[in-house]
Amino acid sequence: MMDVGCCVLKLLECMYVRQALDLLEGLIPESEDNKDISSSHLKLLIVFAIMWSLGALLELSDRRKVHGVVVMTRMSLFISSTLLL
Repeated sequence: MMDVGCCVLKLLECMYVRQALDLLEGLIPESEDNKDISSSHLKLLIVFAIMWSLGALLELSDRRKVHGVVVMTRMSLFISSTLLL
């Protein structure tokens, strides 16, 4: 496993989860909006929320390291290579 750096600010792990859930709550349309999103779009929103929550507290150089790990290993994600720019 590669070292991806250190956080600028120490937080409890539950706060990363809370932030990801808050992001998803804002990004996913409510059922009464009558907007359907595809499962592939929903998966991308989930990945975005997780990566945003984890990367938000990293220094810029450490964010680049995380990006490099994701690109190198693809982290067993369902992201197409065009999205990993």
